[in-house]
Amino acid sequence: MSIDAFDQFLNARGIFVAPEWTSERALCRDDVLTGITLLRDDRRPLLGGDVWIKTEFGMNLTYDNWTCNSEPDEPVLSFVARSCDLAESYVRSYKNVRCVGEVMYVLVPRPHQVT
Repeated sequence: MSIDAFDQFLNARGIFVAPEWTSERALCRDDVLTGITLLRDDRRPLLGGDVWIKTEFGMNLTYDNWTCNSEPDEPVLSFVARSCDLAESYVRSYKNVRCVGEVMYVLVPRPHQVT
């Protein structure tokens, strides 16, 4: 399987959230909005995402997140649009009430479909 534009972007711009126990990478606000656009362009729906705070001491999970599930019989392109719209809205409206560091986001796209 070839690496898509989102995966390339994530590899280049993402920061490992906890390299000792996960391979997840987080993106800053501007980069996560670009990532959402790349996933939309690649027709990959987003299943959700997690919010992290980057401080001088490392990455901390906020336990804030969002999810999006496909509706029964929902066309894939409709799910892509709805899930990406939800993710973008969540990111744009998220307020860092902790004020202790930079807000970072981990996106959870649906895995590539094997055909």
